[in-house]
Amino acid sequence: MYGILTLICLLYISSKLVNIPYSDKVQEPEKVSIHAITGQNNEWIPGMGRLEYLPKKAYNHTFYIATRKPKIEILKGTCHVQEEVKVGSHLTAKIQAGAENAEVEFPFIYYLGYTVRLDGMILETFETENGFLGCSIEANEQGVLEVDYTGTNWMNFSKIIAIFAWIGYIVYVLKNRKDG
Repeated sequence: MYGILTLICLLYISSKLVNIPYSDKVQEPEKVSIHAITGQNNEWIPGMGRLEYLPKKAYNHTFYIATRKPKIEILKGTCHVQEEVKVGSHLTAKIQAGAENAEVEFPFIYYLGYTVRLDGMILETFETENGFLGCSIEANEQGVLEVDYTGTNWMNFSKIIAIFAWIGYIVYVLKNRKDG
């Protein structure tokens, strides 16, 4: 039992240490190479290294993904953005909408689990035509806008279940060591 678990852990850790070279043989729509999106020629990206898990709208706009600047884009209306800072899946900016409602697009591909707050109040999000995360800002609204990936309720619930499973496993191992 412990041998199998150790082997699985070693295989997982060793796979993270191996640098699998990128191959240009697969052509994506609009002939955009993957490294144009990620910025690196040699890398291993678990999950969507070949863009196979992109939402449909984003997959159909890979050229847009490759050429889009990593900043907030105004899609509709007027909106003034200042002090924009993006670090990983966290973005903050001071924002001030104009006299009409505005729609903004964030530099994050749309997946469930993003939370957008304006001065602490949660805003409703949507998927833009290009497959990115977007939201509406009411006319004349202003404040600090924050975007975070917090995960879905099911993801957070599964993390709690996993923590209890690990605690149970550790208790089981410790109990069997004392008994054995």
